[in-house]
Amino acid sequence: MPAFLKEIADKLPPAIIAVLVIYCLKGPLTVLDTETIAAAIAIAGIVILHLWKRITLLSVAAGTVLYMIFILCLP
Repeated sequence: MPAFLKEIADKLPPAIIAVLVIYCLKGPLTVLDTETIAAAIAIAGIVILHLWKRITLLSVAAGTVLYMIFILCLP
């Protein structure tokens, strides 16, 4: 594989994830409400789980579940 393609392949997934995170958080970060708190808890859970297990799919799935639980449970 050419070197420039290998470099792109190494940098593209984190860049895509960063764009998705920014896009998803543009709404909740403008106002401090339950959605913002739920998003912050879910992000913390994703970061901790990913640093611990290093399994992207598990981290994203657990973050989604955490977010949905806190959206439904917080007043």
